Amino acid sequence: MKLVKEQTDNVMQCFDAIMTGTGTATLEISLMGIQNCITYLIALLSYSILKRMVKIDNIVLVNIVAEKEIVKEFIQNQSHPQFIADEIHKILSDETYRNKMTNELDKGREQQGKTGGAKNVALLAIEMLNT
Repeated sequence: MKLVKEQTDNVMQCFDAIMTGTGTATLEISLMGIQNCITYLIALLSYSILKRMVKIDNIVLVNIVAEKEIVKEFIQNQSHPQFIADEIHKILSDETYRNKMTNELDKGREQQGKTGGAKNVALLAIEMLNT
């Protein structure tokens, strides 16, 4: 095993699929067009409180922006190693599934490439606060 620092873009491009936690890395991976899935597991009490406060269907940035699930989310009790391994296996072995995800990631990248990014993020934040 080799530890690589400060070259995440170069390293990520070497993979056919990536499993990651939530955060900006998920958006970065998706914008690079790399098939991926995420896992999110926190303390049960924290999750219970947040679930009541935050009213969104998805927690992954690429899914929030697309307003649908492109990248599979494994949250709390869904965050089981076998479920994640099955998803990575599906990405790597099912060409139709992989191509669909690639097409959706490409659409997301095109959408993000439009001008007015700051304005679009602000409008999305306002919309999320109003729901």
